[in-house]
Amino acid sequence: MKKLAIGSILAIFVLALAACSQDNGEVVVETEAGNITKDEFYEELKSTAGENVLNNMVVTQVLEDKYDAPKEEIDSQIKEYKDQMGDQFEMFLQQNNFKDEKAFREQLKFNMLYEQALTDGIEISDEAIQKRYNRMQYEVEVSHILVNEKKKAQEMIDQLAEGADFAKLAKENSQDPGSASEGGSLGFIKITDNYVAPFKDAAFNLEPGELSEPVQSSNGWHVIKVTDKRDVEKELEPLEDMKEEIRRTLAMEQVQGDQQKAQEKVQKLIDDANIDVKIDEYKDMFKNNSSTGNNENSGNSGDSGSNENNGNNE
Repeated sequence: MKKLAIGSILAIFVLALAACSQDNGEVVVETEAGNITKDEFYEELKSTAGENVLNNMVVTQVLEDKYDAPKEEIDSQIKEYKDQMGDQFEMFLQQNNFKDEKAFREQLKFNMLYEQALTDGIEISDEAIQKRYNRMQYEVEVSHILVNEKKKAQEMIDQLAEGADFAKLAKENSQDPGSASEGGSLGFIKITDNYVAPFKDAAFNLEPGELSEPVQSSNGWHVIKVTDKRDVEKELEPLEDMKEEIRRTLAMEQVQGDQQKAQEKVQKLIDDANIDVKIDEYKDMFKNNSSTGNNENSGNSGDSGSNENNGNNE
């Protein structure tokens, strides 16, 4: 699946492409070396960024036809970023390749629409929400050994049952470079931390001193050990105030657990829209190619809090 977003590229090129569709012979730049016409400008934009821009415009329109991204919700998210960053907000925009606040708003809007498309039809029970809320009230001290095969993970467990030292096995066998040198230790983690769901679920099912069975994640097979448990320092908001946020997080974790299904869901929306591209170069771009946007700012807003870590530390 392509990366998602509506970032600075869209902000820069969309208006230019729209303007170029009229009066193509009009000169837009004059120099002593020659002139540049709208037609020339349009062709250059089309050849360098046209596919990405057109893709984002069409996918956004398809999503907007079925889902909603209320302005007040985007305003609320922007306010949260500004409250957290203060004078650093403008620097945040620059560092994440957003031309301005408007481009960032478009990113948030796209993310909101896309998340609704991915999670449409996913049911999260009140019991699951309560369980996550309970787990948010404490953190666990975790160590793990990451290997490629279930058989290897089971071998580690058998050796530990016979008295082998966990830290020594982790240093010798774990394929997580971030924790192997520390004897597999990840320190204390929260259920809201950026680890994949299978890893977190297994860790938070353990009591101090317990060892997991082999746990599979997108990075391989884990042997997980919990050595301590403590309450979080900050008191949580009431469950009623957090219910929707928790529901969204759990739904997105399900999406991340089945990327193929998520891809198929968005592709069906595109197929059902009966898109007919009139530009010859791009006439086939929406025919079962899983086009879902291709801007470089994907994931920069990170508002769901449930994304998978980039490294092998889970």
